[in-house]
Amino acid sequence: MNMTVKMYYLLSCYHKFSKQMGNDSVTVNDRRLLEEMLHFLNAYNLHCSIYVVPRLWSVFIDKLSKSSSLEEILSFQNSFFADTMAQCFLPDPKFMDLLSNLVSVIHDFTTGDVNYDQSAQNWNEYLGKMCSLLSKPNNNNAYSQLHSRIFSQFY
Repeated sequence: MNMTVKMYYLLSCYHKFSKQMGNDSVTVNDRRLLEEMLHFLNAYNLHCSIYVVPRLWSVFIDKLSKSSSLEEILSFQNSFFADTMAQCFLPDPKFMDLLSNLVSVIHDFTTGDVNYDQSAQNWNEYLGKMCSLLSKPNNNNAYSQLHSRIFSQFY
């Protein structure tokens, strides 16, 4: 699935949350799960839009202002996109698979397509796998940053 479509899908979940949280028939367990899901979405969104993209954009603009040829500009642009993808979507295909699964669980639960018990089970399974993946030692510090942002209750 295209990354733009994934991000749109992710943002559409925010809209569904606002509908669900305002519903009086939401149980305590439903609300707890919805809050966990919202925390996940917020942490991931902040990681990309507040921490990764602005920093890389500043580097790109700085390089762009010093470039002397179209080839350099294209090279800097390719670097910007590659670095953004590496730090937001991480180079491990398992990450994208888990992210897609988590967003699908959120979507299915908030639309009522899947009940609480099945959603909670799937959520905990995929979130546990995400925690394991992000806590593995590697050379990309985005893993540990994203891990601390998603799994910190005080973030």
